[in-house]
Amino acid sequence: MSAVAVKFGAGEGPKRRRGRPRQFNRSDVLDRMTNVLLASGLEGATMAQLSAVSGVNRPSLRLAFGERDSLICAVIERYRSRIGSALCHLSREPLQEALQSMLRHFISIYSREPPAPSGCLLLAVMPPVPGSHPAVSAAIEDARLEIREALAQRMLTAQRGLSANAALVLTQLCVSLISWLAVEARAGASRASLENAADAFAAFIAGCSGSSTNLIERQRGSV
Repeated sequence: MSAVAVKFGAGEGPKRRRGRPRQFNRSDVLDRMTNVLLASGLEGATMAQLSAVSGVNRPSLRLAFGERDSLICAVIERYRSRIGSALCHLSREPLQEALQSMLRHFISIYSREPPAPSGCLLLAVMPPVPGSHPAVSAAIEDARLEIREALAQRMLTAQRGLSANAALVLTQLCVSLISWLAVEARAGASRASLENAADAFAAFIAGCSGSSTNLIERQRGSV
């Protein structure tokens, strides 16, 4: 038996050293994947696409993030930093300026110059069938809850004596407007037209008087 055979065993060659896991910038990788998910959606985006755009091979992606749905949840979590930046504008005074600044920030997120895809990531990766991707659905709901809670709190602090029900209605209107902006941006609406709509909406919400909130209460009670 040869010396090599004795050292490595009959029929074996020298073992190859396993290389270190590839190092990469997590935030940068997740930001790149956002574009793929916006363009292809939850069902359309493949691991091959996500790997190619990130520049990280699939084994390394799985090692860092887990399976595909876990990876998408990580992208959503990263996307929430953009949402948080928009919601920070709610601290401004007065209310109209706060809403206007927040909505314009959302527009800057949704409306992008080609070839970058426009729209909202939360809508793009929303599962088409309820219950089909529970982890992704939960991550989306967490992000939506963050938006609703921030808006509701701002409505309550903006007007003294505003009831919880009235604040809820105004919050729902704002959430609907945010979703509408995303859809319109996806459809190709210009940023200027979206900003005009956002500014008018901010003025409307801020202009709600006590008599307006009483009307909200009566309409809600009649439903």
